[in-house]
Amino acid sequence: MVSSSPAFPNLEVVLQGSGVEVILVGDTDVSVTGCAKVKALTNAQNLKKALKACKKDKKKGKRQSCEKVARKKFGPVAKKKKKKK
Repeated sequence: MVSSSPAFPNLEVVLQGSGVEVILVGDTDVSVTGCAKVKALTNAQNLKKALKACKKDKKKGKRQSCEKVARKKFGPVAKKKKKKK
């Protein structure tokens, strides 16, 4: 069954079994608008989140190893050493 959408004259809606397919017909400039990009979390925020997740581990050894990995991954970045000439 093929029908044209009256609200959008350049769209064609195709119903196939249980799926619906929308096809653009003709020359239509389509711009994408929506939400702005989400900023990435800082290392401090990631560390806080990881440590909070580690606290859920009941066994002490597993929790400590989780915290160690989190601190290594999200901890402060070490400064590079100057090369001697």
